[in-house]
Amino acid sequence: LTEWELKYRPGVQYNTHNHEPSHHPSAHSSHRQLSITAQNITQSFFKAGIQPRQTLTILRQADPTTLIQPRDLYNQNAAFRREIQQGKSTTEALIQHLQESGIKHAILKDPVTRRLKGLFFAYPESIEYLQSHHDVLLIDNTYKTNRFELPLMDIIG
Repeated sequence: LTEWELKYRPGVQYNTHNHEPSHHPSAHSSHRQLSITAQNITQSFFKAGIQPRQTLTILRQADPTTLIQPRDLYNQNAAFRREIQQGKSTTEALIQHLQESGIKHAILKDPVTRRLKGLFFAYPESIEYLQSHHDVLLIDNTYKTNRFELPLMDIIG
């Protein structure tokens, strides 16, 4: 158990800060809190796929005195994403969505590590297109272009 002791030191040499005073209120996150209206706007823009920099432009047009910084919106979007994923990793949330939505999918996991090695999914509309136009199939494969060094193959029928 750690004990803390608070001591008052009245000497002039102790009346200093370890940094200069802030030059603007936007330096403090407490001054950059989003109003309920701004939170609702931000959330609807996030769901619509609008980038935070565009959201910031719109918020600043609506309220030129706002102190909101780009990082605040990225943090807000991360909170929305965590809420949607319900504590799951991005991959776990994707697989759950595929299962709940009835989207055809197949998962390939390493038998030892149980890590994801491959994921195949096809939307019902894509399956219908393939069945209707089975004589045309476009395949595009990219190699190791993502942060996981995994290939991505798009197949359009």
